[in-house]
Amino acid sequence: MSEIFNEILHEWVDIPEDPKRIASLSPSITEILVELGRIEELVGVSCWCKPYLKGTKKPVFASVYKANYERLEEIKPDIILTTSGVHRNLALELHSKGYKVSPAPFPNNLFGIINNVLVIGTLVDRQREAYELVTKLSTELEKVRADVGYGRGPRVYTEVWPQKFSTTFGGLALTNDLIHVAGGYNVFSDKAQTYFKVDFNEVTTLDPDLIVLLFANTRRIQKIDVSSLMDNRGWGNVKAVKRDKIVTASQDDLPLTHSGPSFIKTIRLLRDKFEELGFSVK
Repeated sequence: MSEIFNEILHEWVDIPEDPKRIASLSPSITEILVELGRIEELVGVSCWCKPYLKGTKKPVFASVYKANYERLEEIKPDIILTTSGVHRNLALELHSKGYKVSPAPFPNNLFGIINNVLVIGTLVDRQREAYELVTKLSTELEKVRADVGYGRGPRVYTEVWPQKFSTTFGGLALTNDLIHVAGGYNVFSDKAQTYFKVDFNEVTTLDPDLIVLLFANTRRIQKIDVSSLMDNRGWGNVKAVKRDKIVTASQDDLPLTHSGPSFIKTIRLLRDKFEELGFSVK
């Protein structure tokens, strides 16, 4: 057993060496564990982790804000891994109930993802595999960056969960990095914020070339009339609306808020989307 000071919990945490029963609250952590070859030891996940389990089934013991303590007693994890952000309060609750919890910082940029791979790899006794994965990701990132001519791509406004939260991203958000490396420019890049509720009038003033609307799932997309949404917001004269440069996607199809190792795939998906719509990024 190792004792590590966790800055998110503000306490010393006992971490088992080479844990055999691992639980994960975070999709990004789950993806890291799978990539590091720890899927057999993964005994429980949150409801958002399923897309990253490569077809395997694992017991679901939590949502974003709430844990199923009966299920937790059944799976008996040696350690529960997660990130800060939306999971912070639940991590604190689990820690207060005596569970061994180790939250990692939620990445605000691509280097934060790479750092979390190394942190999680060390916590689950897969440090060598973590360094191999980091080397692979770094190499792929350089290849992607070499294909992009920065400053030539579209000015992009991105919104997650339209009509429900209408949240966008500032310059301190991971999504900002993904847009930049794909060859675009986040219109709110100059704001020293992560996520914030958008002022629709400010979007009109910024006049983006492209609007990306991210939904929780495809059912949400089918229920929305994008044209009416644009009219209701007074965006009829926004360049992206006038030129019909609006992308609607589920977060599974375009995971711009996901902070796992598949970020390289996300960058390529976004870059391809730019080019499909006639924007040059080279």
